Amino acid sequence: MKNYKKSAVHTMIYMLARAKAKHFDLMLESASIDVSARQFYLLRYIFRNNGCTQREISTDLCKDKTLITRMLGTLSRKEILERRMDGEDGRIKRIFLTPKGEKLRDELLQLYCRHEHDTIDGLSLAEIEQFIITSKKMIKNCLSETEYDKIEKKLFCNITTDLSELGC
Repeated sequence: MKNYKKSAVHTMIYMLARAKAKHFDLMLESASIDVSARQFYLLRYIFRNNGCTQREISTDLCKDKTLITRMLGTLSRKEILERRMDGEDGRIKRIFLTPKGEKLRDELLQLYCRHEHDTIDGLSLAEIEQFIITSKKMIKNCLSETEYDKIEKKLFCNITTDLSELGC
């Protein structure tokens, strides 16, 4: 494969991620929801794993612990989530949605569903299926087999479940 094609793949993935984040940020802003697209992806994980630890979030989302700490702090100050000491091990803090976070859940997921529909508008089912297959292969190329198996079971399943529950 020519080098420019390899570079084009990287550029297209980057541009897609940036465009999706910008689109979703604009949707959140127009709905007057004080959450960013990046914060939403963290919240979506917590929606499925309420009471998880910061380490679990960092590991499962493949994100730096410092970034997760910062994002959790921001969402905590917004009173969307709270950190509580673990009942058995005081060194561990568990992350829970607050009543405000619970209230935001359905609205955020409905908005995300519309965002996903906007993103794939005009694509055939075959194109979507091929995109998923290709993306999974590329993700697998970037991670160890253990890391990939872990996120495949946890995240890919949750994405499908979230969207199907909403009728997406």
